[in-house]
Amino acid sequence: MRRCIALALAACLSACAFSSKTPLLDPANAVTPFADGARFQWSADEGEDDFGPVQYQLAGSQTYQIDAIDDGEQPMRAQFFDLPDTPEEDYLVQVQFESGDARTYAFMWRSGDDYLIYLSPSILSHGPGPALREAHCVTLRYQECELNSADALHAIYRDLVYPSYVQYGMRQDVLVQSPLSDASQRIRPRK
Repeated sequence: MRRCIALALAACLSACAFSSKTPLLDPANAVTPFADGARFQWSADEGEDDFGPVQYQLAGSQTYQIDAIDDGEQPMRAQFFDLPDTPEEDYLVQVQFESGDARTYAFMWRSGDDYLIYLSPSILSHGPGPALREAHCVTLRYQECELNSADALHAIYRDLVYPSYVQYGMRQDVLVQSPLSDASQRIRPRK
């Protein structure tokens, strides 16, 4: 499983995920922060693990197909949703691994030239996390947080994930997405 698509691998490694039975975010509101064909290197923070390069290809007007380059893994589909109420370039990411309505969610923000992707509900064990889990999650096996509304997803980001990064530089359970040499020209500026 050396080069499994990184979000799937990270979800397996953390043994939990943010998920929903049906899509919580309206695809009509998705944005495309990366140009068609942008390529990135995915790795664990601090270079612990290298999951290999991936390529973002538009599959419709607001959905990306993300493929592990030179790997036979099943591609995933992802949609990005801008969070304009934060001063940085932040996104909610709605991921579909297989056909059907179930979705997995991640939080992504820019850090210099890189993007940091966070997808583990382990953060719900600290600070205000237990109260947020109680209010917004149905806890499934392996501490998976099943969400039932977009408001719940926004609340977890606004009240826990974002402050943890800004105040404490949260880097645990973070996947780093670094542009490959040809990708830097393909990143679209935030509007």
